[in-house]
Amino acid sequence: MIEVLRTERAGRWADLPLFAFGASSGGSMAAALPYFVELTAVAAQVAALPVAPGRMGEWLQSFPSGRTYPPTVFLYMKR
Repeated sequence: MIEVLRTERAGRWADLPLFAFGASSGGSMAAALPYFVELTAVAAQVAALPVAPGRMGEWLQSFPSGRTYPPTVFLYMKR
């Protein structure tokens, strides 16, 4: 999947915004996807963060140099 996104992003999708959305475990995958593909934004719904609480800063600092993590929305469901 990542290879297809990279190929299409360089080709016919070059001028289009690319968003990732996922719910539950897919939300965790969507939140990790910017490490592999350049995205415009991410929306992760009812998903666990891909890092331990309190370690988000370390996780973001390990982001590939020259890029910034895209704007992200973490959505939750009220019990």
